[in-house]
Amino acid sequence: MPSKGVDYYFFVNNPSASIAATEYDNLKNSQTWSKSFTASPNFQTGNVQVNYSFAFTGIDGSFGWQTVGTAPGFSGLAVIDPITGNMDGGNLSTMMATPSLSAPGFALSYGFYDSGPGFGDLTNQDQAYAYLTPPVFNWMGQLVTANPAAADQPFSSFCLPGAHDAGTFDLTCVRNLLANSNAASALLSILGSAAFGVVVKLAASQALTAITNLAVTQKDNVISMLNMGCRYFDFRPGYLPPQIRPFDGGIYHEHTVIPGYPFASFLNDVLNWLAANPSEIVVVSANNQGFYDPSMTPDEATLAGILSSAQQSTQSKIAIGDAGDLSSTYGTLIAANKRLIFLNQISNWMQAAKYDSYNDDSYATTQPGNIIAALSAMTAAGQSGSNYTVLQLQGTATSTGAAVVTSCALSQSNASSPLMSTKAFFDSATYPWLLANVNKNLLKNQLVVFLNDFVDNALAQTASAITLQRMGLSA
Repeated sequence: MPSKGVDYYFFVNNPSASIAATEYDNLKNSQTWSKSFTASPNFQTGNVQVNYSFAFTGIDGSFGWQTVGTAPGFSGLAVIDPITGNMDGGNLSTMMATPSLSAPGFALSYGFYDSGPGFGDLTNQDQAYAYLTPPVFNWMGQLVTANPAAADQPFSSFCLPGAHDAGTFDLTCVRNLLANSNAASALLSILGSAAFGVVVKLAASQALTAITNLAVTQKDNVISMLNMGCRYFDFRPGYLPPQIRPFDGGIYHEHTVIPGYPFASFLNDVLNWLAANPSEIVVVSANNQGFYDPSMTPDEATLAGILSSAQQSTQSKIAIGDAGDLSSTYGTLIAANKRLIFLNQISNWMQAAKYDSYNDDSYATTQPGNIIAALSAMTAAGQSGSNYTVLQLQGTATSTGAAVVTSCALSQSNASSPLMSTKAFFDSATYPWLLANVNKNLLKNQLVVFLNDFVDNALAQTASAITLQRMGLSA
């Protein structure tokens, strides 16, 4: 019997809520599998097959879930053709339309990967995840309220959930470029020379989906990421590549050659959010990692000017910190309202040295074991001479072979990002590893960042728990 498999990953750590999942074969009104996922300290994973009966041709099956005990309730649905394996609808069918939710009593992040038949190293099983926790928008304040001694610990003893390539969620600039025939031609030509060769053959109308699949690492906006507990942003402010800079001279997050969210808008968002959340501290790493051309890097005066303008436009009272403030206690920083700290690697602007787990060989993978090996190689001795440590949790599936790049570029499914194919698979292995190993492997007085794609609330809970371990305050 033909079928399409779905790997599911549920993380429920909210004692007053649960998730109910269901699967329907292609039989009308025939529920063939259901399971309830209640609060557990661990990921709950498995596989279910959406089957096809020839007696009911032309009828799709489905996989879905819904929250129980939350107000409002929320559900996710993927309508699946078991014969072709393609998604035919449902509210999980567009990655960029699956926003995380922060509401009174709960936080929810979720996603879905439409695998098709599987290409290259990518799985041929659809991937579904939903993480349901208590609210995490003020997890730092909650941690200190529950453990007052934490206020007297240096800020460097914290672990921070981080957003990798934080500004890629916004493709407004890309849309504007593709709407201009000359700009579109220049952009596609650059993409063709920047490891995304197949994109150059696409029409501008097809290119947006290809760029989304290949270059977007975050699907939530800045406010949603902050509400999901993110406290570190890997933001790469830069000009557009010189070939397309005449069409737009702004400074955006740059992912190789793809412009994302404007730097000024990012800073405005962070400053406004901090003003509304006085117990929280945010760290930003402004850097030019992976820029296509050296001329894309702004100078120090330009970057500092954008920050100054953002402070003025938001009427911000937030004091700005740098690496020298990491040794200050959380309580001291809060009292001074010094709650936006820059640890940069760009243009000599508030620079900081980082010790990073990333290397091209280990991270060109679709297997979590390779990531864990890279994390395991990080040591307390290796931290010497650095201001902070970054543990990267995401892989780079597009580096595993041309088949992955080609399939994801040519796919016109709006849920076929290769990064989404590994998101929950990696999380379910790396988050438990962090809980078991960070406290014993690394210095307890150097700031540690857990950097990931598609920011989620489960990582915020993980970071909070490990912070308490490092402070000697956990039960």
